[in-house]
Amino acid sequence: GACVQLAFMDDGHKFDDNVVELHMLGLMMPVLGVLVIDDTPMPSVAAVGSFIERNLPFRRAVVNERFVAYVKVGRDTRKWDHYVPFKGDFKRAHPTKGRGMQFMKNVSGSWAQT
Repeated sequence: GACVQLAFMDDGHKFDDNVVELHMLGLMMPVLGVLVIDDTPMPSVAAVGSFIERNLPFRRAVVNERFVAYVKVGRDTRKWDHYVPFKGDFKRAHPTKGRGMQFMKNVSGSWAQT
């Protein structure tokens, strides 16, 4: 099957649209694939970022005021009934100061995550 190494989500801006797109991309994306999400200041899009960080095998790599990028760090091995609550307000739930680039370098093996 086809694999998606890099995906850019900037389609629907409703939470449910984004979750469906995220699910499909997650199935097609191999480990170390990169997912970039646009329009993260929108609450519906921000909630998807919060869901990703609490429930899926992705790690945040880069964040700015508009975009967030994630690296898929493993296969989805959750049990059928897995659920971890998440916050709808990404900015308050996930402070961004200084964390993004450190992880990106960690993925490449250059730096340890702090």
